Amino acid sequence: MTQTPIKNIFLTRLREVSRGLDVISNALEIASSGDLSQVPFPVVGEDAQIHLSAQKDAYLHVMEMCSADSLTNWLAQAQSGMPNEAASLSKLHEVAQGLEVIQQSLKKCSSGDISQAPFPLVGQTAHIHLNAQSSAYLHALEMCNADSIQAFLNGYVEQDRDAVTISRNSDSCLGM
Repeated sequence: MTQTPIKNIFLTRLREVSRGLDVISNALEIASSGDLSQVPFPVVGEDAQIHLSAQKDAYLHVMEMCSADSLTNWLAQAQSGMPNEAASLSKLHEVAQGLEVIQQSLKKCSSGDISQAPFPLVGQTAHIHLNAQSSAYLHALEMCNADSIQAFLNGYVEQDRDAVTISRNSDSCLGM
């Protein structure tokens, strides 16, 4: 079975996201370890624990929203039998939707509104929590090439619309 160039591009984009999610999985393991030496200076003590907990929560959220396990399994199956173009595009849209949720979470965390922190965190501890989540979300978006994925999908949709428009115009020119 030969692959179309666009299907190869879809698979390449999905593999890029998968590699990014592997990095995030490693970051999740580090945050879950409770190793306070992984927290940036000068955060120490209870604040360091809050920082690690917030990062862990954010990284878990990323893994769930991007369907990391599902993507890994899907790519493994794609190795043995190539999925069709529609299936690849559908999976890419699924991942992109997860990344959009993460972008919204980043906006919420980085808004400066400490009411976004979980109860009972207030004041400086709320800021520590939100900053840790913001950095984790930003890390995830960068590792998964979120902007590139979204730009690619937007360009693909525009090309598809142009093709439909050309097709419709061709039909009308032929008197159909």
